[in-house]
Amino acid sequence: LIRLHHPHFDSNILINLIGFLISIYKFRTIWNILINYARIKNPTKMFKKKARKFRPSYVSGIDFKLAGRIESKSLKRRAKSVLYHKGSLAREKANIVTYSRFTHKNKVGAYSITLNTGHLIVD
Repeated sequence: LIRLHHPHFDSNILINLIGFLISIYKFRTIWNILINYARIKNPTKMFKKKARKFRPSYVSGIDFKLAGRIESKSLKRRAKSVLYHKGSLAREKANIVTYSRFTHKNKVGAYSITLNTGHLIVD
């Protein structure tokens, strides 16, 4: 096993991590932890200031869509779609946009998590 310090840079790794954690924690808790950890950058404000730390890329936006039945929900009702987003995924503000989907079945029913991440590559 290899320890990952920044799983939010790869959408496939991040979606599998969230799919593993969603049966333990509520989706909103996972989302709040991820937003604080990912440090999403606004590209229009980023180039006005000099960067103290040079990194080859930054996360410019994250978009989650949750659909189906989840165990951590108190109601056994099917959530049609719950959408959380932060930052921008527009092609003008993000150089690379990646898309991943995680589908799983539990004792309550099936659910699917869709993840879009936008990356800004610094030249």
